[in-house]
Amino acid sequence: MELRALAEAVLFSARMDTKLLRPDALTDAAPGLALVQLPDAPGRPADLVLGAGKKPPFPADLTADSGRGLAMHFFANHELLAMELMALMLLRFPDADPAFRMDLARTIAEEQGHLRLYRGRMEALGVGFGDVAVNGFFWRAMRDAKTPLDFVVQMALTFEQANLDYCLHYKARFLAEGDAASADVLERVYQDEVGHVLHGVRWFNAWRPPGESDWEAYLKRLPAPMTPARAKGPVLDVAGRRRAGLSEDFVRHLAVYSASKGRRPRLWLFEPWLEEALAAGDAPFTPGAQVTALARDLAPAFALLGSPDDQVLLDAAPPLGHLEHLAQAGLQLPEVVLPSDL
Repeated sequence: MELRALAEAVLFSARMDTKLLRPDALTDAAPGLALVQLPDAPGRPADLVLGAGKKPPFPADLTADSGRGLAMHFFANHELLAMELMALMLLRFPDADPAFRMDLARTIAEEQGHLRLYRGRMEALGVGFGDVAVNGFFWRAMRDAKTPLDFVVQMALTFEQANLDYCLHYKARFLAEGDAASADVLERVYQDEVGHVLHGVRWFNAWRPPGESDWEAYLKRLPAPMTPARAKGPVLDVAGRRRAGLSEDFVRHLAVYSASKGRRPRLWLFEPWLEEALAAGDAPFTPGAQVTALARDLAPAFALLGSPDDQVLLDAAPPLGHLEHLAQAGLQLPEVVLPSDL
C-alpha cells in the first residue's frame, strides 16, 4: 500500500475500521503533491467529531470502573489525534526525508495499537468510544506546523515526551485501585512512547541549527503559546528521557521550567522605589544606585510568592543550579521572565 493512501485513510475517513487499517507492506513511490488546503478537522465518526458537545472534565476519582473507563476514553482520543496529525504531516510534506516519512508510518501503526488497547480496556470498564465528547486541542496546536522539524519539536519533544510522565503517573494510579489490566496497558504504551521520543530526538538533532544547545534550539522552535511546560507531567521520568536520548542539560532545564498552561499569569516584580516615584509626580525620576542594587538582589525572592502558573520579572536568569536547589526543597517556582522577553 502506498504511504499516501494510508495517510489519506487515517486522516479523512469517518470509519474507525479504516483509520485502524494496518497494511502488510508500505511503499512511498508516489508521495504526490503537498496538501495545501488543510482540513478544519480530521474525518471522524459522528460520535467522535471534534468539538461536538461539551467535553467532560478528566476524572479526578479513579475508584469506580466508570472513572477509569473515562480516563481511557481521554487517552484513546489522544492516540487518535496523534495518528491523524502524523497522517496530515505525511500529506503536507511529501518531499521530507523518506526515512522520516517511514518513521512516521511506523509510529502511526504503534498509535493504532495503543488506540485498540485503550478502546478494549474502556469497553471492559463499561465505556464506549464516543460515549462522551472529545477535545481537539492537540489538533489545533499542531495542525499548522510549518516544517517537519517544527512537528518533531511539537509532537515528539513536547506532547509525546509529556506522555512518558503521564503513563507512569496513571499506571501507578490504576495499580493503587487494584486495576492491573489498565496499568499493563499504560506500561505497554509507555515503552513505545520512549521509542517515539527517541525517533524525535534523532531527527531534531539532525535538523536543528548547529551552535545551539538542544534546550536553546527547542525553546526557539516552540510556537507561542506552547511552552516546555507542555513537555512534562505530574512526575518527571528522568530515566525514560535518558533512554530517549535527551541530554542531561535538556532534562535539567526542563525539570525546573514553569509556565502557565492556560490561565493568564500574574506578573510579580519588585520595585522598592515605587513610593518615591509616585511622590515625584510628573517630575523625572530615576532610582538611585543603592535601591536599584537592592531590587536586583531581592527580586528573586518574589519567586517564592508565585505559583507555577505565574511569572516573576528578573534582570537576569538565576543559575540553573540555584533553581534546582529550590526545586529539590519542594518549592514550585513561577516562570522567570527577563526584560528582553517583554
